Amino acid sequence: MKLLSALGEKYDVIMEMVDFLNGNFAYTETVRKIKNSFTESLDEIILLYTTKTTAVFRDLKAILQSEYPDIQLTGIDLGIPDVITADDDEKIRSKVFEAVERHQDSRLILSSAGRKDITQRIVDAGYIYGFYGYLSVTLPQEFHQLNESDKGMKTYQIVRKYPECLIVNWYPLSALLRKKYHLPETIQRDTQPGISEVRLSTEAELIQNFSALYSLPLMLIQRLKSEKIGVDKKNEYRDYNWLRALPKTDLHCHFGGAAGPEELKAIAEAILADSLVCERWKDKIQSVSKRLRSRSLEEELYKRKGVSQNHPLHYLKKYYKEIDSELPVFLINAVQLSILTVDEISRLMRYEPAIGGLETYMDAGNFGGSTLLQTENAMRIAMNYLLKASLKDNIRYIEIRVSPLNYCDAGLDISEVMKILMAASAQFMREHPIRVNFIIIATRHRDKSSVRKNIEASIEFSKNTSNAKDNFRNDTIHVPRVCGVDLAGKEEGFRPSQFKDLFEPLHRDFIKITIHAGETEGSNNIWEALYCLHANRIGHGLKLYQDERMMEYLRDFRISLEMCPTSNTKTCGYHDFSRANGNFSKCETAEAYPLLRYLEEGVGVTINTDNRGISNTTLTGEYLTACRLTKGGLSKWEILKIIRQGFVSSFLPLQEKNSLLHQVEREILSFLILDYLDV
Repeated sequence: MKLLSALGEKYDVIMEMVDFLNGNFAYTETVRKIKNSFTESLDEIILLYTTKTTAVFRDLKAILQSEYPDIQLTGIDLGIPDVITADDDEKIRSKVFEAVERHQDSRLILSSAGRKDITQRIVDAGYIYGFYGYLSVTLPQEFHQLNESDKGMKTYQIVRKYPECLIVNWYPLSALLRKKYHLPETIQRDTQPGISEVRLSTEAELIQNFSALYSLPLMLIQRLKSEKIGVDKKNEYRDYNWLRALPKTDLHCHFGGAAGPEELKAIAEAILADSLVCERWKDKIQSVSKRLRSRSLEEELYKRKGVSQNHPLHYLKKYYKEIDSELPVFLINAVQLSILTVDEISRLMRYEPAIGGLETYMDAGNFGGSTLLQTENAMRIAMNYLLKASLKDNIRYIEIRVSPLNYCDAGLDISEVMKILMAASAQFMREHPIRVNFIIIATRHRDKSSVRKNIEASIEFSKNTSNAKDNFRNDTIHVPRVCGVDLAGKEEGFRPSQFKDLFEPLHRDFIKITIHAGETEGSNNIWEALYCLHANRIGHGLKLYQDERMMEYLRDFRISLEMCPTSNTKTCGYHDFSRANGNFSKCETAEAYPLLRYLEEGVGVTINTDNRGISNTTLTGEYLTACRLTKGGLSKWEILKIIRQGFVSSFLPLQEKNSLLHQVEREILSFLILDYLDV
């Protein structure tokens, strides 16, 4: 360990600290506990002294050479006799900061045996560059009279005679930072904030932007910038847990593709157990069940698929109509899912053809989305599954994308669908620390009347905030609402400019817009999304790199990208560098995943799940996948920047966004202090 301190007119305090750290005296139990917390001995002392205390430094050096010869002593002459003027203060400040920077170390202890103004400069520098903690040792005032009465005994000699009287205070950097940032004194790794903490600030402030992270000691920031995630498969478990612990957002999450195989089977069984739904179709369901049990769904779909590159599920509805043309498709699908094993469901929904693409991904989404979720009970169960999974990922804010018209095949209308989803999410939020909003999808490859209906619904439900601000002031939880509109679906042949007139009402109502663009088509679609539809965010934006000036535009106007690594790989194909085992030739001949380039260009990037059920992923998994798709991985500092961007880019009102940013920043600070500084 190292000790850095100012030296006063006496060297006694320095010797007291050396004795405490390296000696063996009979201290009190409290002091002994502090001493035992140090696992190493002191091996270096750095002292800053004035020209007045040069002789004191020489005397101390002689004593140390005699009593503690293994300790290296370094002196730094401040070059002035005293600190009197502002110029004097500036001179010592410069030398103090240089000294702390040079000796910055996780083993560096700061203390003081000299002037308070020099000590303050030492501590100021420590907060910037980093240190282990601050050590203070004192002797009660009544013992100082022994200096004169006992033949001029030195104070440190008195302590050696009466060690049980020494008072020691130890302030680890973690404790000092918690005090500086007004954080809880103790925190557990897996705790999440209580409901009472999810509140709106009553004052409109500038966005926090995680500014406190930049005020952390450089020692810690340097570690965050140097430590990479996604480089070594052996560290996967550790990396995953580190990522999972951080509070995050999911701004691009499709409701219809969120449920996994086990969840789909449970939803199907719940539909068939609903007497109100199935009483009318009881005989039909039994008949269809017999026919489906006598056939293999996979064989039937692959038979229709033949040698085409289509997803087998592309033929699902056609097959169901052949089974029974009268029974609603969602009920036939519920029967089929209840019959299939979880493995069979998984093989179908996660089938990956030799040539992938967006359409095969969409076919899988319909399997567990619009072809099943047609009843209130089914939608409520699916919403509960999605939000529970989000909590496990430590997601604090989620924007769920839904095309309500897709869920109206069994008699519900668009308004009823949205009310069901909003009520289900509101009920979940009453008991859990997560905020939910909705983005309504205008599906570009459907007829324009369908697009118009969904846009009209978005306008209606974006206004459904019924005294939300007043509710927050009364400490109630966030009220879910429609916070934006998305243009999604098949990109080829459906350019954003074709929907300019349909999107006009959204501009008049100041509704935020995100557009799937540049996912499978070129950067011109992103240009049209920006200039024809006035997009506030871009979904995926994988082809943005094709236009450097457009990258500058997104950077300058703070328009962020919603990237979804697993689905991006399924639709476009990117290589996992963590599996390359050092042989990157194959990876480098393919198109590089552009996330890191966007970060380096200053473009705002967020990471999201897209369709967590289809992709068999979690948001934590998406962060890890993003690191793997990047040669050399991503640093922890880059991860924190992406997490911050998620909250900054959210479609929350500014006041609520500020409140959430402040809360999340405090959590991240607490987590980093626990992870790096608490021993």
